[in-house]
Amino acid sequence: MVFLVSKRKLFLFLQYVGLLELKAKDFKVLLYLLPYLSFENYRKVSQKDLKHEMKMSKSDVSKAISRLIENNVLKSNPASKYKTKNKELKLYDYDLEELENMVDELVEEDWIDED
Repeated sequence: MVFLVSKRKLFLFLQYVGLLELKAKDFKVLLYLLPYLSFENYRKVSQKDLKHEMKMSKSDVSKAISRLIENNVLKSNPASKYKTKNKELKLYDYDLEELENMVDELVEEDWIDED
């Protein structure tokens, strides 16, 4: 397998996602999709197929994808002809410095909230 993105960027992206307040089902969907998605190109994702493969309800799959999009983990193609049952998705493409800053901010927030 050839990685088109640096390991550092992928690790920072995963660290950032881990610091977000997402639900377990959101993480489950993201982890399932990770091998299929990239930062550069959109891929068609069938919510119906995900529902069957992951043994989740269509509603749970749809809500998880929506939360991942709202939290800028996934990006949906605005020009896509698919609107409901299928989506064209990719990983949200942050640059390395931006990811480092976002991780630092979230870690600092967690330290401040604990006081």
